[in-house]
Amino acid sequence: MRKIDGILLAVLLGVLVIASLGWADEETRENVARGKSYELRPAPNYYLTLKGDTDSTDLTDGYLSTRDKIWFEPKAVGWEGRVGIAQIKLDLGEVYPIEEVALRLQGGYGSMVLPDNVEVLVSDDDETYYLANDYRFWRPGDRERFVLPPETGTPFVCNLRFRDMKTRARYVGLRIRGGAIMTDELAVYRGDHPAEEVEFAPADERLFVTKVPYVYPLREKVHVCRDFTTPCRFGIVLSSPEPTNIRFFLDVPAGVTIADVPDTGIYGGDPPAKLPDAEQIPLEGGGTRYILATSVSRDSAFMRARGKAFAYFQMTTDWPAGKTGELRYGLQVQGGPDYATSVPLEAVSIGPVPCSDRLRTLIGPFWGWKMVHRWPGFLDMCDRMGFTAVGAFLSDAEKEDAVAYFEEARERGFEVVAFSGFGYTAKEETHCEIAPGEYALGRNGPCPTYRGKHMQGEMKRMVSRTLKLKPDAETWDIEIWNWQGPLFCEKCLHCKADFEESGAENWQEWRSQKGVELLGDFINPMKAACAEAGVKMPELGVYDFVVGGWYQKFWDVSRLNEVYGINSEPSTYSPVHPTNIEHMGDEVRRTKLQMGPAGKVIPWMSPGDYGLFSSEQMCWALLDYFANGAQGVYFWSHRYWDTDQLIGYAAALTAVHPVQHIVADGSPLPDIAATEGVRVRGMGLGDEMFIMVADYRLSKPRTAEVLVPVLVGCDVIDLETGQTVAQVNDEYNLLRVELSPERRQRAYYVKPTQ
Repeated sequence: MRKIDGILLAVLLGVLVIASLGWADEETRENVARGKSYELRPAPNYYLTLKGDTDSTDLTDGYLSTRDKIWFEPKAVGWEGRVGIAQIKLDLGEVYPIEEVALRLQGGYGSMVLPDNVEVLVSDDDETYYLANDYRFWRPGDRERFVLPPETGTPFVCNLRFRDMKTRARYVGLRIRGGAIMTDELAVYRGDHPAEEVEFAPADERLFVTKVPYVYPLREKVHVCRDFTTPCRFGIVLSSPEPTNIRFFLDVPAGVTIADVPDTGIYGGDPPAKLPDAEQIPLEGGGTRYILATSVSRDSAFMRARGKAFAYFQMTTDWPAGKTGELRYGLQVQGGPDYATSVPLEAVSIGPVPCSDRLRTLIGPFWGWKMVHRWPGFLDMCDRMGFTAVGAFLSDAEKEDAVAYFEEARERGFEVVAFSGFGYTAKEETHCEIAPGEYALGRNGPCPTYRGKHMQGEMKRMVSRTLKLKPDAETWDIEIWNWQGPLFCEKCLHCKADFEESGAENWQEWRSQKGVELLGDFINPMKAACAEAGVKMPELGVYDFVVGGWYQKFWDVSRLNEVYGINSEPSTYSPVHPTNIEHMGDEVRRTKLQMGPAGKVIPWMSPGDYGLFSSEQMCWALLDYFANGAQGVYFWSHRYWDTDQLIGYAAALTAVHPVQHIVADGSPLPDIAATEGVRVRGMGLGDEMFIMVADYRLSKPRTAEVLVPVLVGCDVIDLETGQTVAQVNDEYNLLRVELSPERRQRAYYVKPTQ
């Protein structure tokens, strides 16, 4: 009977989930949004959903995609993964009582995950808006409250339903924060309550701006560090494609300092408004108002940079840690009235963080000399953060001041890790010749058998720059072909001739051989030049080269690793949501198992580009990587580093420091038995272990039980507190772990009892 009950429960839960995925009972209720007009800010920019030029009607036309990947759907609306905030303003034509607002959203897969939060705002007059309801991805209970499907890494389309609202509005605003945002329909259901009886609380009033540009801080709470300067960034939602003159102001309270850095301020305008040129006005009671004026439009520098940020400042404070205040900001547009608001401000202290001698830690290498100039005291910050390396672009070798700077970093004990593109100009080479005089032109890149002037030029440049910069390690991003690799080899006259001469048994074997040859054409001259100049050959890795797999269907990574000993660098372009953290951690683990203890795995992570994430999420992701064998982490983004991400980074590095030798020299532990739904990963070295226990989807506290695979008596030390929390041995190895929404991950050092 218990088994039958379980089956019935599963069926009922399945029906509940299916019901939540369907649209919201239109046959029994009036959808007052159907056919109504709306505005989208900023303009949608995802190229697949832009097809057909129907974005202005897609959300209220009643059409529901049957796909589970609506980013391929021209009848959907999409913003690609760097937008920050998207706003929808719907005009119902008159004031209605509103029972429910529903929005169909893409979720579940890669960068196409549910937004971090969605706010529903209502207004009678398009002037004053009130918060009617909101959803937050990480808020405990919201997944259950909104009956959302589970995250398994599989794409889904779900109906985010804001029910039982008992409100009213003529104008309905939705403010969506996240990375890639995809939606195909919006509905507003009329209620049966009297609209005139709805009362709005003053505390629910919110700023919702669509008629003029809307400036907002990327964080809903800004942390300012007292130990070194950290970036504070603002985004902007444009109101029109036409140029708009703006005056942005920022009120900085007494005790908080903005560093006078030449390249900070508004660099998303035409012309850029540099901070040193800002008008400064003393504030009553202390502090300073900074005013920057510029013009913005859909064709401005801000949009040409794909909306990566709007304003950028470097801030620090002498406030004691924990002191709070506010950062006021606002905008004056075309001489009109200002709008002003504020964001909470809190002082924090970070570090000093213990410096590892076994792991490679930095906030690059996708960084470079240009970004260093925007961060006063950058090396001092790196030192306090316990970083072991600084990042550079290999092209920085062409700048004498940059070379001197990175030499100073090396003298201070940091490694220099250089990033370089590979194959950008080689795309201009001769393409595969598929018939005499007929070439396969287009995006597919050069013929693999050809070594023309552009390819030769890249080889020489990389060797020359390596000798000038003398990096300890280099990582290359190969962009000769797209993910499909060279498509026309089997039709190409030159490739077919080369195939016959190669002795390869099949085309896959030939591609493997050519990959070794082509990579060697870059590596071997570099080795020879370094040896001749007495320069240490840098340690090499290639972005997204994963031992055990192929890259661009051309590069046999396992074979390349055998020949050249390159690092393995798995990556995803994704936010740090539960599925993403787990996927990357497992990718690190699989790669580490393929390579063995001697192999080095350094995954790539992308902070901010697909939606900002909290310090906790940053810490969870890093510790998950380390617990699966990562011997460092690279970051391909330089855009959104801020105090919160450094807080999370510092917490992870402090926790992993006592077990760094296990991470560096150990092997991934076999699967560890634990309570269902709990993620356990770890590294082992002899009788010592580093174990991580997590439930990233947790909505309420739970006790997890883990069977620690020990053979001798061991202490279990909580790496956050440094306290011994349990003792286990081969007869009693049960570890009880308390997890909560505030602490969804715990890390332990298991070592023999002294």
